[in-house]
Amino acid sequence: MKPTPPARYDTTAQVPGRDLEPVQPESLPTAHPQVGPCPPRRRRVTLPGAARSSVAHARVHTVEALREWQIDDDTVEVLRLIVSELVTNAVVHTASRTIEITVSVTATEASVTVTDQGLCGTPVARKARPEEEHGRGLALVEALTTRWESTPLADGTRVEAAIALPEQTAGAL
Repeated sequence: MKPTPPARYDTTAQVPGRDLEPVQPESLPTAHPQVGPCPPRRRRVTLPGAARSSVAHARVHTVEALREWQIDDDTVEVLRLIVSELVTNAVVHTASRTIEITVSVTATEASVTVTDQGLCGTPVARKARPEEEHGRGLALVEALTTRWESTPLADGTRVEAAIALPEQTAGAL
């Protein structure tokens, strides 16, 4: 018997051999060049909370959105790493049924937001001992971002991490 996939998947995050239900990404339109600067751009996807494959899907979703918006390669790679760390934490440390990933770009920064249904407290960056295999993810996020914050919600936690866009990228938006 074939398992039924969750209700929402981003079609760009498909893994070969998997049947995933399509979801239309939520993106804001770009502005007309004669009207003025582009409004913020945003794309959201909801993935299964207990599936380790959600980490790979989140990376693909993030990279494809940022490349579509013509964000520079260095920024794309940093946000790919950040979303990987944040989604891994949500999968490993919470009992969430779903995890929502939002990728956003404004005129000055790019960000990823991961919202889970975990009620295990606010995540805190810590210093891992050299012999430990785990415990460096949030310290890495802290080191790579312009800002990051964790917000407790009534039914989970939202973690947002942002990096400033290089001048040439910000000026092109």
